[in-house]
Amino acid sequence: FKTKLIEIQEQLKTAGIETDTSGLAQLLNQLAEQRAFLQAENADLKREREQLLAERMRLAEAISEETERSERIQRLEETLKMVAGDREVALKQRDKIQREYDDLREKLSVLRARWKELEARANRSASEEAELSRLRAERDQLLAEKQAAEIERDQLLARIDGDRSRVEAIGNSGVGSLTAMIRDLTEQKQALQAQIEQKDARIAELEAQQSSMRYQLQDSELLLSLVQEFRTPMTSIMGYVDLLLSESAGILGEMQRKFLLRVETNVSRLEAMLNDLIKLTELDTGSYVFKPAPIDVTTMIEDTITHFSNQLREKDIVINLKLQEDIPPVSVDRDALHQTLGQLLTNAYLVSPPGAEITLTAFTQQAKLNGETEQDCLFVSIEDQGGGISPDDEQRVFARKYKAENPLIQGLGDTGVGLSIAKALIEAQGGRLWLETKEHIGSKFAFLLPIEAKVNT
Repeated sequence: FKTKLIEIQEQLKTAGIETDTSGLAQLLNQLAEQRAFLQAENADLKREREQLLAERMRLAEAISEETERSERIQRLEETLKMVAGDREVALKQRDKIQREYDDLREKLSVLRARWKELEARANRSASEEAELSRLRAERDQLLAEKQAAEIERDQLLARIDGDRSRVEAIGNSGVGSLTAMIRDLTEQKQALQAQIEQKDARIAELEAQQSSMRYQLQDSELLLSLVQEFRTPMTSIMGYVDLLLSESAGILGEMQRKFLLRVETNVSRLEAMLNDLIKLTELDTGSYVFKPAPIDVTTMIEDTITHFSNQLREKDIVINLKLQEDIPPVSVDRDALHQTLGQLLTNAYLVSPPGAEITLTAFTQQAKLNGETEQDCLFVSIEDQGGGISPDDEQRVFARKYKAENPLIQGLGDTGVGLSIAKALIEAQGGRLWLETKEHIGSKFAFLLPIEAKVNT
């Protein structure tokens, strides 16, 4: 212990501190004061530490609450996004259903008009039945007259054969009279036979017309009802495809989106084919409703070209317009004319090679339509550089067959019944649509429409 004390004294001396009693007391007092100061400072630091820990816990709780709040906001945003997507799809479905409802209402009015037309046809059929009965009665009467003439002729021949002596006594003049009588009876028989054949042919023609009309109406109405039934599941399919593509029901992978887009494309194509089938059937049965109204042809042509601008730009195709400056308004069905222009331009675009030129011409002229006197008409033509169509294929251009049943025509872009529909739409309004083609050069589709269209019912 003494040694330890000596060492401490040496250390104090080295530090410059006196080792006597007063120096040590002073040192102890200083150390005590420092200790008290350090204890007070330590207590303050403990309080600050506790405050900081409390603040840390409070901030941690606040961060946790904020994180939870952010997660709730994110979930709400996702829910709102899904709801917005569902709402958008629902609005689309509602609009589509509304359009179908309007179409059905229009179809109902058309069917009512069709019903009245069928009643009129039934009345005409009844009158034709009456005419058939009258013709049959005339035929039976002619047969009876023919039979009576044959009996009379046979009786005369029998008398002649049975009394040769009397014939010889009559002389040449009498025999000549009998011969003339027999000849007259024979000619009368032949005339009656010809009349009977004419009546039979007329009866067969009327019966064939009635049978054809009856089956045609039944087939067309059945086809229309079947196509309308197809629309309901197609609308549902399109609605669900739109819902999936909007990712309202979940995130899509690249392959899933690709498949859904392919489904959407094919369903849209199927819908277009069904619409074509409906339009053809309505045109054939006379139930298509035309709504003639004054149309600005120049504006419609420009709108149609604008609609195809992207496709034309992709193939670097140039449209050469040759439009008369003062084309008057034409009274035609707007949708029918728009579809015809679109179909002819689509055909020209599809068949033309990249960098080609399509010439669209429109002007008014005097022309004869359907054997009538000359009248003011609208002439429109669309000419392509697609290589033309061979003479053997020209008769198939307006055929009502899809490419699955009809071999593709070289030099023609349309593979469905679009051109057939365009031709029917023009002809139903009193016009004419035709094809002019130069093999290995190109084709020109042209049509004439009266300025005041006459709808053929």
